[in-house]
Amino acid sequence: MLLAVPDSAIAAVAGALLGAVGERHVVLHLSGRLGATALAPLASSGAGLGSLHPLLSFADPAAAPARLRAAVAAIEGDERGRAVARTLAVCIGLTPFEVAAAEKARYHAGAVFGANFLVTIAAVARRVFTQAGVPPEVAAKGLATLMAGVLENVTRDGPAGALTGPLKRGDAGTVRANIRALDPPEAELYRVLSRATLDIAGLDAERRAAIERALDE
Repeated sequence: MLLAVPDSAIAAVAGALLGAVGERHVVLHLSGRLGATALAPLASSGAGLGSLHPLLSFADPAAAPARLRAAVAAIEGDERGRAVARTLAVCIGLTPFEVAAAEKARYHAGAVFGANFLVTIAAVARRVFTQAGVPPEVAAKGLATLMAGVLENVTRDGPAGALTGPLKRGDAGTVRANIRALDPPEAELYRVLSRATLDIAGLDAERRAAIERALDE
């Protein structure tokens, strides 16, 4: 049995199923954040319990099935729950991997960085482009091409190998000019992301220090 309901409803739905499921059943939910403990109301039922989370964006449900075959899925739960989750994942074309129950929230945070915040970055970039006078339709097209190319590079070369731009070069002057050109909210986001990016830029101590000084101005 697969529960495809919001996280906040999982426990209530599980409770409503008590008496309807037993030892011959396995109940899974699809939450990325919650583990099998969300099904605690069914703990006494004898059913196998677990979770199956496809690592995939479902913004367009019609397109999602075709993408399943290229996606991975996090599975977690008791022995029977994990076994059924693994079998189900493989049957629909997903590549399953196990995540410890205690790490589900951290795993889900990784998904938020990789999906939700990517959308945020796209929105900010579009806004900055249009503030610079780039026509919105040109900004949208150009950014789509830029981001698609970067994702291809990350897939092929990994984050450190895919990084380009002023932080990779250690170009403190450009970093400083970028920040001065931005409105305060975007400038602060630029600083935060730049500090995180420095960890993969591979700069020597001198050039890293120059970038850090520019970020602190």
